[in-house]
Amino acid sequence: MAQREVPLVIGVFRHPVEALLGLKNSKPGLQEKPTSWGASVFRMPGPYAKAAEVQRVLIELRHVSRAIITEPMFEPVPYGSWVDFYKAVLVVAEARGEHPDPRVLKMYTEDVRRSLGELPTPPWHAQAPDPQPSVKSLFPRRAALPGPD
Repeated sequence: MAQREVPLVIGVFRHPVEALLGLKNSKPGLQEKPTSWGASVFRMPGPYAKAAEVQRVLIELRHVSRAIITEPMFEPVPYGSWVDFYKAVLVVAEARGEHPDPRVLKMYTEDVRRSLGELPTPPWHAQAPDPQPSVKSLFPRRAALPGPD
């Protein structure tokens, strides 16, 4: 995990968290001590924890994970071609669980425009009134093929 620079370790059980950090006692939530490579460690509540504690810990986890997700995940790189640009868009969109079209507009920066020129084909949703068309509109039904009689 250190080689991959994992920024957050989430421990489901107390013992692995304590072993990872060299602690004798840990409480659910974000641990004060980071790992040897600097990652934050978060311990989930136990199965018998009170509902109020579980709710508090899960709210804390939401804040911790959002802070990590909103950090830049990918460094800007110069693209040699539109193919390279769109490959990067697909990688980033998949990693973030997004549709590629909004990601195109986010990644199409002034630097990209200067190096590659104007966006060759604007994303379909930038032209369509409905930003999330239905699957049926994207893939219209074909006429039924004649079957064996």
